[in-house]
Amino acid sequence: MNVFNLSTMLTKVGLTNDHVFTLSKNCNFIKRNRKLNPINLLFLLIFSSAGESFSFSKLSLKAIYLLNISITKQSFHTAIVCKPCLEFMKEIFSSVCGKFCALNSGTPFRRVLIQDSTIVKAPKSLFSIYSGVANGTSKSLQL
Repeated sequence: MNVFNLSTMLTKVGLTNDHVFTLSKNCNFIKRNRKLNPINLLFLLIFSSAGESFSFSKLSLKAIYLLNISITKQSFHTAIVCKPCLEFMKEIFSSVCGKFCALNSGTPFRRVLIQDSTIVKAPKSLFSIYSGVANGTSKSLQL
């Protein structure tokens, strides 16, 4: 997979590069053009999430190796560990899921289950609605 393939896949679900940039600006994630643009960040996060432990050092090395972009691990930390980045990723995820469901609305399936080993801590306000597991004892959501 490369950045071009990711852009092509996003375009198939209606997320053009321009739309991704607009989402990032609307979320205040990207305020000006930098080496780390939203498409490159998505590519690196998706590529880095496959199979191995995540670290900002590894992300920095992959940026050099895969994209020929030199970005320090501190810059990645600053960019990723902020509320605008979280809002941007939520917008991307909801856009992709919404487009995917709209494209596949004629399928015979009643629902789509996504299985992954990632555990996301659910807010306490959602625990009364959905605990994340069948027995109701966990406060984490497994995606």
